[in-house]
Amino acid sequence: MGLGGSGMTAVALLAKAAGYEVSGCDLSSSNYYVKTLLKKGIKLKIGHKADHLKNVDILTVSPAIFDLNLNHPEVVEAKKRKILMTWQEFMGRFLQKGKFVIAIAGTHGKSTTTALMGLVLEKAGFDPSVEVGAIIPRWSKNVRIGSSKYFVCEADEFYYNFLNYSPSLAIINNIEMDHPEFFRDFEQFKEAFKKFIKKIKGPKILVVNEESQGKKAVVRSVIKEGYSFNEKVIRPAQVVVTYV
Repeated sequence: MGLGGSGMTAVALLAKAAGYEVSGCDLSSSNYYVKTLLKKGIKLKIGHKADHLKNVDILTVSPAIFDLNLNHPEVVEAKKRKILMTWQEFMGRFLQKGKFVIAIAGTHGKSTTTALMGLVLEKAGFDPSVEVGAIIPRWSKNVRIGSSKYFVCEADEFYYNFLNYSPSLAIINNIEMDHPEFFRDFEQFKEAFKKFIKKIKGPKILVVNEESQGKKAVVRSVIKEGYSFNEKVIRPAQVVVTYV
């Protein structure tokens, strides 16, 4: 639902490549992202109707819909059938399953860092899948479909979206108050990032830039030991690679 959205489009293309049968709806077909979907054979229905969910097993939506309007016909029907989830939940539960996930979080710079990470892995021959919230000129879209175990994604804190992911490597650019429409205050905002850090699994690698004061407070409350690029356990280090 909301197939023309930037995040939803990327997930739809990743799902299609993974073998899912994908369709969706939106209020308009005049959208750059929609054109890419149609080229890949993903069907688009205009408007919102409950019968769009005929023979559908999962309805994915943007979490913003929960704040804007819970009375969309598809949402009401999907809640009755217990098939409703955000696209972030779908990506975390299904598309990232069995992958080495590299998640980029932080108030600023997520799209840029995600794109750079994807481009570096691509150049190095690792053939990553990448979900990013911006059009990347090299790929001409906001997604890269790879065939390896590496999956790079943006990890957005709004609606606790990033808690749907369990990355093996996480990067946090910075932590500054954002989304006051959802988070009560900066303390609650920082608590969300603490929970995200605790979701890291496998080799449990966290990369941070400790010049961000908000991030410094969060990381130090969760992590007790780390490495800078130049020396071990020297704080404050500007860049720290930590094994959680």
